[in-house]
Amino acid sequence: RSFELARQRIGERPELLNLEAVFRLRRLDWAGAERLLRRSLELEPERADTTGFLARSLAGQRRFEESYPFFLTAVRAEPGQLIHRQEYGFALLRDGNAQEAVKVFEFARSIAPNDQLILAGLMLAYRETDDSRFHYLFDMRKFVRVYDIGPPRGFADVRAFNHALATELDSLHTT
Repeated sequence: RSFELARQRIGERPELLNLEAVFRLRRLDWAGAERLLRRSLELEPERADTTGFLARSLAGQRRFEESYPFFLTAVRAEPGQLIHRQEYGFALLRDGNAQEAVKVFEFARSIAPNDQLILAGLMLAYRETDDSRFHYLFDMRKFVRVYDIGPPRGFADVRAFNHALATELDSLHTT
C-alpha cells in the first residue's frame, strides 16, 4: 500500500512506477510489473531503464518474442548498461536460443571481460551449444579445489567462527 499512497500524494510519476515495478520484479510478480511499466512508458516513452524492466517482465512471463524488441531498444539506448545485455542473454537461453545468447554474451564480454554474470551466461551458452570454449571457462581441475581453512585469530575453531559469521550476516540481511 505504500506505493499506492505515494501515487495518491504525488501522482503517477515514472520514477515511482518504476520503483514499484522493480519491487514486483524481485517478488516475481511479472504481470504486476508489466502493468506499471507500460503506464510509465506512456508517461515517458524514451526511458531506457523502463524499457529494459519491461523486457524483463515479459521474459519472466515467458513471452520471449515480445520481450526481444524491448531488450534491443534498451541496449541501443544505453549501450554501456550491461544489465540490458545480461538479461537479454539469459532470456535467450531460457527461450532455447543459445546461439544468439552466445553472440550477446560475447559482445558483452568485450565490454566487461571479468563481469561474473556475463561469464556465467557465456559459460551456459557455450555448454548449450557444445562449444569447446566451455571448458576454458569451466575447468574443474583448474578452478575448483578443496581447502582446509583454519579459524581466524580469536576463534577456538571453525564452527565457532561460522556461528559468529552467520549471526553477523543475519543481522545485515533483514529483507
